Amino acid sequence: MQPPRTRGDYSEKGSDMKDGTRRLRPMGIADILDETVELYKTSFVLLVGIAAVLYVPYSIFSQYFMTKYYPRLDQQTNPLDLLPMIGAAVLGGLWVMLVSPFVTGAMTYAISERYLSRQATVGTSFKRVLSWAVFWRLAGAAVANFAVMLAMIGISAGVIGLCVLVGHWRTEALFAAVPLTVILVIGAVFGGCYVLLRLVLLNCTIIVEMRPFIDSIVRAWKLVGGSMLKCLGLLALASIVVSIVSSIVVQPTQTLLTMGMMKGGPPAEWLLILHTLIGATSSTVLAPVTSIVTILLYYDIRIRKEGFDLELLASELHAKSRQASGWTPQPLPQEQTVQLPQEQVAPVQPEQPSPEEGPTAQ
Repeated sequence: MQPPRTRGDYSEKGSDMKDGTRRLRPMGIADILDETVELYKTSFVLLVGIAAVLYVPYSIFSQYFMTKYYPRLDQQTNPLDLLPMIGAAVLGGLWVMLVSPFVTGAMTYAISERYLSRQATVGTSFKRVLSWAVFWRLAGAAVANFAVMLAMIGISAGVIGLCVLVGHWRTEALFAAVPLTVILVIGAVFGGCYVLLRLVLLNCTIIVEMRPFIDSIVRAWKLVGGSMLKCLGLLALASIVVSIVSSIVVQPTQTLLTMGMMKGGPPAEWLLILHTLIGATSSTVLAPVTSIVTILLYYDIRIRKEGFDLELLASELHAKSRQASGWTPQPLPQEQTVQLPQEQVAPVQPEQPSPEEGPTAQ
């Protein structure tokens, strides 16, 4: 039997499998990357099936229709010709804003279940996020993230616009306005990114812990505290890898389409369909990577701060004990005794009364 792991022992790998059960351990950056690859391979069909609900329709809107009706460079553009492209862009944006939170939530639930060695399907994952208790919380989380980004962009744009007005009104004031504008814009961007990073585990607290919305915000904010650099580094690395791979995959067909548009002719239908299929496939296949990293960060932080691995192990042992004994506690291993063979057990002789205690004692 291995000695019990203390809260500060982080030398072991993130997790291992024994008897079909995953043993959780605190993870370093390399362990999280290894576990991401392992979960991606073992849950590929499940995660791609969930992601396809979002990215296949979005690719049709954003790549097929927008490219098909993109204005040609050698002809005068009629404003009416832009309506199909604008309509496709609007539908694609609405689809992402409305569907993305729930696809991300379903993927979070599926990854969490698979990481804990439990069964999950596309249907059960969406059933979890479309329940009344979770649906509005995920919608609120999407609105909160959108509000932070909107505030960051709005403050930056407002400060820049004010600087332009000051320069138009009095040119000499630009010597003070420009440095101040740069400082305020950097502060707005930094503040917005800081808030978004502190809320990066918000969907995890909603989906996994089923907390109310405000409690989920407070919970996510506290969990990330002290692990911001680790979260930032891993999420940035995952995003960069996904972007690079996606760009490499779609670059050949994108180059052919760009060359065709520069010549002024309409894009070949077969090329446009091929580009759409490649874009939809790459987006769908690569979408789970960031979600896997996020849920692994969530469990790693909980293991380090709260001993979640020990709590989960105790819960599993308690459940197995009840199931095996019909709701009767089983003895612990150190309490079990070894039974000797029958022939080695000496017969127990009944006690003989002493002469002093017999009926004839004087």
